[in-house]
Amino acid sequence: LAFCVLPFIAACTYATHKYFPELARGNFEFGHPFHFLFSRWKFARYYYGLVLLVRQLLLSLIPSVAEIWQLSALVQLPVMGCALALWSGLIMMHRPWRYGAA
Repeated sequence: LAFCVLPFIAACTYATHKYFPELARGNFEFGHPFHFLFSRWKFARYYYGLVLLVRQLLLSLIPSVAEIWQLSALVQLPVMGCALALWSGLIMMHRPWRYGAA
């Protein structure tokens, strides 16, 4: 986790932070290495790629944290369900996709 995932999340956070200022300066080449991060979202919601990455990280950590705290599956399931319900609500409110058919 510390050697692969966290540096990747840090690089994506840096790219998301720099994306809008770089485009404003006319540096359109900045976004090419991070195309996977920005291509699916509306321009006004360019940060949703990072939000999706963080969501995936947190969802993958739920079973690990539950195992460390010795929580049963009866606790893991509602926590995972609540996390997914919150994500669904956020997506429905913001509708960040670039194309309507997503």
